[in-house]
Amino acid sequence: MSTALNNSKVTAAIHEMLKSDPTLSELKFHITRAEMINQDYTRVPWIGIYKGDTQYEARTLGAGSGIRNFLATSKPQIIVQAYSHVSGIRTEELLEEYIEEVFRVIDADRTIQGTVSMINGYTIENEYLTNNVREGVQENVFFFQQATITLEVEVRK
Repeated sequence: MSTALNNSKVTAAIHEMLKSDPTLSELKFHITRAEMINQDYTRVPWIGIYKGDTQYEARTLGAGSGIRNFLATSKPQIIVQAYSHVSGIRTEELLEEYIEEVFRVIDADRTIQGTVSMINGYTIENEYLTNNVREGVQENVFFFQQATITLEVEVRK
């Protein structure tokens, strides 16, 4: 089957868009692609980019006679992490600011550097983590949150 959707090219384009953004660079984001999800709060703020599920509509794969349009949908994911020693509220505020910055970059090119026809929508799933780290006699509490942004994209040919 010849596909018109290359998920690796989509994640590479998202990675390039986020890496080249001056604001995200100023905020000192660690931005990775197809690597293990970060579990180290010292590497935050952190963004990870992953390919998601892909669906092909069977009627559009060219079976049978005549010209058929190709349609594939995919759901690449961008995981954004925030951390604070101050409070969960501060971490939540930071995470929302980071999500806003990611949307600003992605919405500037809704074809993701020409790798998809369009972005149809987004969903966000939040995860909240709190950890205690013992250092000698003191115990430090830190707040670590992440959001998984799932893009809903399509390719039509």
